Amino acid sequence: MSTSTRKPSSRTAKSARSKAATAPDALTRYHYPSEMLDQPGFVWSANVHATVHLAMLSDTTDFVSPLMALLDQLRGEGYDIAAPYKEAVAMRAVIQQAGKAIMEIQDIVLRANFLSG
Repeated sequence: MSTSTRKPSSRTAKSARSKAATAPDALTRYHYPSEMLDQPGFVWSANVHATVHLAMLSDTTDFVSPLMALLDQLRGEGYDIAAPYKEAVAMRAVIQQAGKAIMEIQDIVLRANFLSG
């Protein structure tokens, strides 16, 4: 028997299209438009790359992360996304640590400037 790929029959293709069309919220189930990034601290335009502040990415009270919202939705629906979820949480922790280190450096510079002035 050959292992070549066969095209699905027209009845099978119709059935698949019908199921997809009747799936609840098939097109909006995972709807995370760029407008979700219209939050303080996030700069976005068509001709400029997005820029953010470290504090914004690490502070979950002021910034609602679309990435974390999507991952939470997938986890809630029973998908095993442990690896990407752990990666996102680890990246947030590194961002928080970097933000603290930058604040410490700024404090040292301010004190040095104050003492020399």
